[in-house]
Amino acid sequence: LGLEPAGENGTYYQWYPFPLRGLSAAGTRLVVSGGGRQQTLRLGRDFFTRGGTTAEVAGGLVYVGKGAQASFGGEGAMRERIAVAALPGRWTTAWRGERNRQVSEARRAGASALIHVLDATWTADSIAKYAEAAAEPSRVLGGSVAFPEFFVTQDAARRIFAAGSVDFANAWSRGQNGDIEPVALSGVRITAAAPFREFDRAVAPNVVAVLRGSDPALRDE
Repeated sequence: LGLEPAGENGTYYQWYPFPLRGLSAAGTRLVVSGGGRQQTLRLGRDFFTRGGTTAEVAGGLVYVGKGAQASFGGEGAMRERIAVAALPGRWTTAWRGERNRQVSEARRAGASALIHVLDATWTADSIAKYAEAAAEPSRVLGGSVAFPEFFVTQDAARRIFAAGSVDFANAWSRGQNGDIEPVALSGVRITAAAPFREFDRAVAPNVVAVLRGSDPALRDE
């Protein structure tokens, strides 16, 4: 075929990090400070996580409802803050699509992390199930740490909002209708961590080659 190697060291292979990682439950925490008190939410009962952190993240909270682009503000508008978004529904394709959209907007706005507020259909058993799943080791192509997400129950959200003297039921209802401007939870600060354990540092190959064209003027483009 006339293929030429275009990988590393004159070979056909490029190598990518493909480590085996799992959430470190012992180091995972979500601590709420505000209203004159500190509350530590419980992994597997009050919340579960996706993504991870390489260091502790902390910041004030801004509630954006269902998280339309305008609610997150412009690029960098939430730097050093943590976004809080309503995420109604269950773990379906549409639900995952909305979650991914919220993550993209939070990252674009420069948020340190994203807290998804789940709806009342999420039971204690389902929270525990997804918390356990996050701790199961899995392969991560590329080796980078995904954006930190914390999924909290309605009960936990009520306590967070109460610390900032914000009525959660009203904020949730307005957020579902898109009838909300970003709401800062005044005086409330979250300290969070979702560290991971790395079980190995495997690498995975990608095959890459070049097929030269026959036109002498264009073959190297």
